Amino acid sequence: MAVARDATNNDDALADDLPINNPHHWGYGLHPDTDEIPPANWSQVSADSAACKFANQSPISINDTNALEDDALVQLGFSNYDQPAQADRWLIYNNGHTVQINATFDKKPTLTIKSGSQSNDYEFLQMHFHWGADDSRGSEHIINGEQFPLELHLVHTKVKDLQDVDVLMHDPTGLAVLGVMFRVGTPAQLAALPAEYLKELDEVIQLVKLAKEKLVMFNAILPGLHLTGLLAQLDASPSYYRYSGSLTTPPCAEVVVWSVLKDPILISDEQLAIFRSLEGDDGKLIDSNFRPLQDLNKRQISLFSSGGDKGGDTEGTVPPTAAYPAPTTAQKKY
Repeated sequence: MAVARDATNNDDALADDLPINNPHHWGYGLHPDTDEIPPANWSQVSADSAACKFANQSPISINDTNALEDDALVQLGFSNYDQPAQADRWLIYNNGHTVQINATFDKKPTLTIKSGSQSNDYEFLQMHFHWGADDSRGSEHIINGEQFPLELHLVHTKVKDLQDVDVLMHDPTGLAVLGVMFRVGTPAQLAALPAEYLKELDEVIQLVKLAKEKLVMFNAILPGLHLTGLLAQLDASPSYYRYSGSLTTPPCAEVVVWSVLKDPILISDEQLAIFRSLEGDDGKLIDSNFRPLQDLNKRQISLFSSGGDKGGDTEGTVPPTAAYPAPTTAQKKY
């Protein structure tokens, strides 16, 4: 893997889910001895972040008892997810709150979101992660009472809004985020995983290792790395929850169509430890960078179940694989 330190050390386009105008320092309330603004006060971060107090915020607790199976939903449509980055070049950035990875593509990976007669295409923007100090916490969403140690967000921008950030920030369907949970697997479970997934995850972990130096952008040459490999552990048509929500960091804009995969994928203890070794912009470990749960209020959570074929795009669906059981010890809600 060829690696270079980029001269650009603070690119707003990679700063968080979306840029925010000159914010005060915000954080996750882990260091009360500092001047960071905790999650309860994120609405005070800047004039742009008033939405952090609004009613349709993320993350939320999702339970099969409050999710309605929706016949209007179809399987997620993935296009060009199997495409490598332009010149195999990936950008890695520790922004002080998480590690972000993105790239430029000749054929842009696209996620198609359909519900009934409505359909929108979203181009891949970046991926980032949220994790905890131990295996009982870390994910932002909680599914059926379980909080996972790691959550991946694949962020996509609506193609129609690409040319106007102001329009995007006021479009309740401006972004589509795919939330993927990770669970620590046993050695036997990990050994049984698809070889493509193991290769892709290991390469992503190599990128994460580069993020030990914060607020500096690195680029790495990784031939053959593509997004489909990260999802190779999933069923071809994975079950997911759908709801309307927000960015989970300031400015907390309520512009996100969330698709949260119901089933987790696996990661090793050693790989998870790489995330927990990263430092934030205060020089302390980023060990619990997840926002507290937000109220559901009057929103509806919909469920697409992979139990039956409901149409949708089949091109670009991830390859099938075996399901992996939950750990014998129940994880605690944090």
